[in-house]
Amino acid sequence: MSRYCEGSINCDDKHATIERTVQMLADCAAVLCTKAGPGPSKSLAAAGIAVVEVYDRVEAAVTAAAARPEEGVA
Repeated sequence: MSRYCEGSINCDDKHATIERTVQMLADCAAVLCTKAGPGPSKSLAAAGIAVVEVYDRVEAAVTAAAARPEEGVA
């Protein structure tokens, strides 16, 4: 089983793919990403995982996310 969706051939069941991804992230407090759609954001939030959208280098993004305790990341 692939850990990530790599296109419509591998991801024919979109709902199951999102749920598997959320399960793999279950021990994470947050995810850093450049963009998360409303479906994945809702599923992650329901699992208690904050979605932090950032447009910067990883080091700067982690520092910025840690400075935002209102998102439950710190």
